[in-house]
Amino acid sequence: MRDYNFFEPYIKKSRKIDKNKIILLCLLGIMIISATTYPIMITLRTIKINNSIAAMKTEMLSDETKQNNSEITVLQRKIQEREQQLQFLGEIDDIMKDVDLIDEYLIYTVSSAVPEGIFLNTVNISSSDIKMTGTSLEKTLIAELQYNLRQCDTFEEIFIPSITFDNGYYDFSVIISFVGVKNDEDD
Repeated sequence: MRDYNFFEPYIKKSRKIDKNKIILLCLLGIMIISATTYPIMITLRTIKINNSIAAMKTEMLSDETKQNNSEITVLQRKIQEREQQLQFLGEIDDIMKDVDLIDEYLIYTVSSAVPEGIFLNTVNISSSDIKMTGTSLEKTLIAELQYNLRQCDTFEEIFIPSITFDNGYYDFSVIISFVGVKNDEDD
């Protein structure tokens, strides 16, 4: 038979906690905390990014931004016009070096007569005349070019043989005769 100890419940037994169980419980706790905080962090980041996108859309669609974009576009067009005029002047400078009759005054006269909005495509200078072809935004700019050229004492006759409208632009050609120079065709 068995011996009964009636004082057994009053005896304190030392409980030894197993280290493996503690490590296992800590790892399990860390995994649970990670599993719950990671989606929360991702959700918060997503909300922050969505708010940033909404703010950027609002800023991009604002009237001030649209106005700034249109001003930038206008300035870019002006820069392109200036570059074309600079290229034109460079071409005239190259021609000037080749022809003795052409001097800086002639180049300056022609370039100063070209109003803003006219783009010259070709300029052929011979000893008796200048032939230019170009493109204009408006017909009145071509008339202004002709008027400006007539104001110069260097040119005798300014003739515009053709003006055509194509794709929203006016293509034109100009023949300019020098003062005191006879054409071979007139003989």
